[in-house]
Order: sequence, then C-alpha cells, then structure tokens
Amino acid sequence: MNTQPQDLLSAALTLPEIERANIAGFLLRSLDPSPDPTAAAAWAAEIKRRVESIDRGEVELMPWNDVMSAMRDPRNG
Repeated sequence: MNTQPQDLLSAALTLPEIERANIAGFLLRSLDPSPDPTAAAAWAAEIKRRVESIDRGEVELMPWNDVMSAMRDPRNG
C-alpha cells in the first residue's frame, strides 16, 4: 500500500466507530455499483411469504439458543 492510502486508513481509524462503519459501507457499496434493482422487491416478497407462513402455523419456530446449540453440535455437520 503506498503512502496516500495508508495515510487515509490511519486517519480513518481515528474516527468514532459509527463514522468508520459509514465509510466502510460506502467503500463496500462502491465495489458493486450496480446492484440488482429487483433484489429489494424480491426480499420484501420473501419476507412477507415467510411471515405469513409463520402466522398460519405452517412452520415450527425454535428458540435462538436451541438453533445455536444444534449448529455447534458436531453430529449435525
């Protein structure tokens, strides 16, 4: 890394956490300048479908701690 990016990074690291997070978000978005315009609508429809299936009792919800325990169990991997 040449000195200009290193200087920018050093300066950015002195900022408060929220400002560093904002900068990180801008930088990440700059790497994918053309997101799929239909993605937000597709996610909204999927979320609505999932909430409705929960409301109809079609899925069994699990407590978060149970999910994490199951993920950590080597027999599940």
